[in-house]
Amino acid sequence: MRWTDEQYAEWQRRQPAAPPTAPAALAGPPLAAPAGSGPKFRSKAEARYAQHLDALRRIGAIRAWDHEAITLVVGRAGSMVTRYTPDFVVEDSDGRIELHEVKGTYIREDARVKLLSAVRQWHGFRWVLIIDRRGTFT
Repeated sequence: MRWTDEQYAEWQRRQPAAPPTAPAALAGPPLAAPAGSGPKFRSKAEARYAQHLDALRRIGAIRAWDHEAITLVVGRAGSMVTRYTPDFVVEDSDGRIELHEVKGTYIREDARVKLLSAVRQWHGFRWVLIIDRRGTFT
């Protein structure tokens, strides 16, 4: 169906007015960070821990780290596959790979089961569980 110019104008008049938009200078920062600005963390604890890892890298305690760099298969049931992605992959100063998981004081049962399954099946890694207790890591 095609509208005439008059029909389209009538339809536009019946539409609710759009809310006013702020000028670009007053609109504030963009909602999404620009490309290349680094990883997007799932929690504030992960973001703080990334800063901690950066400090360790600067002093030479670790060589490198990456956020959610690998995903491991921890279970299969028919066509269903259960996967686990550790929060951080850390290369230690001696070249050994560590998998770090950052949690708050409460760990959900499904997350605990997946973590324990991964530790049992992928024993070639050094596993580190980081608990964030109000800004301090234990």
